[in-house]
Amino acid sequence: MTAVQNTAKTFKFSYPTCTNEEVLFKLEVPVEIPHGGSTRELVQRVMKMFHIPVYLEDELNGKLAEFVAEETKKFHNERDAKLLDQLKNSELNIEGIVKNWEKLFKENVMEFAEQKGSSDEEVFAAAYHKLVHSPALDTILQVEATYAQTVMNMLKSRDDDIEKLTQKYVFALHLYQ
Repeated sequence: MTAVQNTAKTFKFSYPTCTNEEVLFKLEVPVEIPHGGSTRELVQRVMKMFHIPVYLEDELNGKLAEFVAEETKKFHNERDAKLLDQLKNSELNIEGIVKNWEKLFKENVMEFAEQKGSSDEEVFAAAYHKLVHSPALDTILQVEATYAQTVMNMLKSRDDDIEKLTQKYVFALHLYQ
């Protein structure tokens, strides 16, 4: 299925000058269709940008809202007609579309559904409880104590080696001074 992109349409508005009603100011503004924002906000931005008089706000807003509604309707009608033509000509992968919808639906439902099953904390608590009350606990504690003693011996050996090297360095430093 091909994604239909938004399009920019030019909104045209003209209004008479203050001094001569036969001379018109012509305004052309590109508007993205379908328009995702508020037409009132867009009107305010256009009025400020092009220094349009305040008394034209309601008329401009009405015409812009009408333009956006009409162009959005055309946009959707054209997009839907293309999709219907593709469907008639068997150009759409219906199976892929259905699978994608199913995946998106499941993701949406899972996002808002209550989580069934155990949380990580509950799983850890159950495993810890099982371990504490198992006969293997003594063996595990003995192995852990052996590992701890081995690590302590290695650290002591490291510290002794560092001390010996430091003494040799200090001695050698005194000799060369």
